[in-house]
Amino acid sequence: MSHANCSTINIYSSTTSPFARKANMVVQLTGLGEHTQIIYTNPFEDASLREINPLGKVPALKHDELLLTDSYLICEYLDDKAANLNLYRKGQADYYQVQQVHMLCNGILEAAVATVMEKRRTTEHSAYWLERWDASISTALNILDINQLGTADHPHIGTVALIAALGYLDFRHPERNWREHYPAIANWYSNFENLHWVASTTPKA
Repeated sequence: MSHANCSTINIYSSTTSPFARKANMVVQLTGLGEHTQIIYTNPFEDASLREINPLGKVPALKHDELLLTDSYLICEYLDDKAANLNLYRKGQADYYQVQQVHMLCNGILEAAVATVMEKRRTTEHSAYWLERWDASISTALNILDINQLGTADHPHIGTVALIAALGYLDFRHPERNWREHYPAIANWYSNFENLHWVASTTPKA
């Protein structure tokens, strides 16, 4: 990010949201930390968040007059601002392959978060939807190709999304014991766990 355009990027975040974690990891990967302010909030309790994001969700990014309200766009914006990593692999032969990994992992996140929200309901839980979300998580993890997930030296946006997904499963769904069922992914993940951009963004209650 050039000094000529170094106004502060504000990112509204949460220590528990895996989608917000994606943005936080990208901030660290791109080296934009000195130009970024992470503002932690609870989207379920902070009514003022809607003044920033009308959807009342995190992450949300505000940079000068620009507002972005989705982790996909926020991470892409940060990646474009940094211009040193190309996490989205724009213009590269593996662009669509990387985006497909990204979408699969976002789908895991959506299903995992929906499951948590459903189980928190005080009324009867929907077995139908819980089964569908469970199947989405399992099927997506089964289909992931280790050779397409990126490496610690050369991560991409799909790498970030999968780390967010696996971390969220550890955090909210420990009963899944995904390491036992997906040993190849567990071995892949072990190469990232102690990296600063991963360890420092681990979800916290």
